[in-house]
Amino acid sequence: MMRRLSSLAILFALGGCASQAQPDVLEKIVFLGRHGIRSPTLSPQEMQHRTGHTWQAWSVAPGEMTQHGAAALAALAAMLQAVQRNYSASALFQGSETCQTMEQETVVWADTADHRTRQTGDVWAKEIAPGCAIKAHWATTGVDPVFNALGSQAGQIDRGVLEQEFAAGHEDIVRTGLS
Repeated sequence: MMRRLSSLAILFALGGCASQAQPDVLEKIVFLGRHGIRSPTLSPQEMQHRTGHTWQAWSVAPGEMTQHGAAALAALAAMLQAVQRNYSASALFQGSETCQTMEQETVVWADTADHRTRQTGDVWAKEIAPGCAIKAHWATTGVDPVFNALGSQAGQIDRGVLEQEFAAGHEDIVRTGLS
C-alpha cells in the first residue's frame, strides 16, 4: 500500500516539474462503462427455485437490456454531449459540430461478449451525436482482450503476487483497527 502511495507521490512531483512552455491541451476523452440496465440473468422461475421467493416477470428476456436501461444510457450520452460543448473551445472538439467530423473522430467500441453489450454500443453510437451516422464496433473474435484480458490470454494472474498484495492489505486493516 505504501509503495503505491509513494509511486503516486513521485508521479505528482515529476508532473510538477514538467515544462510549462506550452499550455495543456485536452486530446481525448475516454469513457468506460458497463452495459445499460438489464433484467436478471436468470428466469423468475429459476430465481424462485434458488431463493424460495416469487419473482416478477420482466419485459425482456433474462440478461437483456430494458427500455429503461437504454433511456439511462441515452441520458448519459446527453451528459457527455454537455461535456463536449464545455470543451468545444479546446483543440479536441474544434469543428466537431459537423457529423462528418464526429464520424471521423468518434469511436464507440463495445464488448463482443453478448447481445446487451453490443446493444449498449449501438445506443452510445446513436446518442453521442444524434443525427450522425456513428456506428458501434466490437471485436470479431469471441473474447475481446480490451474487456477480458484473462479470457483472451492477453493477461495472466500471478497468484504469488496476488496473495502478497492481499496479505499486505489485510495487515494494513488490522494495524489501523478497521477490521
